[in-house]
Amino acid sequence: MSNTSILVASCDEYSDLWIPFFALFWRFWGDLPFKVYLGSNYKTLNHPGVKTITVGEDKNWSHGLKRMVEQIDSEYIILMLEDFFLRKPVNTSDVLKCIEALKELNGYMLRLVPRPGPDKPVAGYSFIGTIEPKSPYRVSAQGTLWEKSALLALTGDGESVWEFELKGTERSQAVEKGYYCVRKAVLTYGHHVIERGKWFRNEARRFGRMNIGCDFSKRQIMSVRESVIWHVSKLLSYPKGMIKWSHRRKIKQCIKGIQ
Repeated sequence: MSNTSILVASCDEYSDLWIPFFALFWRFWGDLPFKVYLGSNYKTLNHPGVKTITVGEDKNWSHGLKRMVEQIDSEYIILMLEDFFLRKPVNTSDVLKCIEALKELNGYMLRLVPRPGPDKPVAGYSFIGTIEPKSPYRVSAQGTLWEKSALLALTGDGESVWEFELKGTERSQAVEKGYYCVRKAVLTYGHHVIERGKWFRNEARRFGRMNIGCDFSKRQIMSVRESVIWHVSKLLSYPKGMIKWSHRRKIKQCIKGIQ
């Protein structure tokens, strides 16, 4: 599978997460047949299974991503972020099936975690679906299989990781087809372990017990208050997330019409 590589896009500021991330990465995905790259600014990781790509000054996320991707000669890239830790074994055959599907469909992107899930089925490929042009977060920064040239073409300038997802989604609307998502998670992580530079309390407790190299002296853990505020805001967003994006759009149009 020399045509596919894994890129863990990171930066020196998050280097304290590299050891625990890769401890779980190799524990749960030890049979992967791909080259593995870690992107950073100046720091490197001394690991025989990981090649570090350095890009220099941390100007912004999209600038760093472009420099990283340009140094990888694979046709396809699985993009991951260092604060999404694997939690269960990854089935390599499922990943290979996704790569083959994207290649056969001449697609640009296949999200390997259904958050959000696909919009419409794809004939002959029961395990994936399409992501329609108007779908929110059509473009994802991690847990995603990309055709390399499409990723480079879609990456803007001077954008943060969140801006890349939002503005990249807008840019992708110029292309009707080629964006897909699995129906069942292929990469086995939960949500991120860091929010605004701090450990989630539950994640710090969970992974701290696993003896995988977490260094809690490098960054703070959320206070109880911060944790409650985040989880309440997340809970309040669930009802909205349960309404299909196309229906939400119609509801907004109706509300505007009434006003």
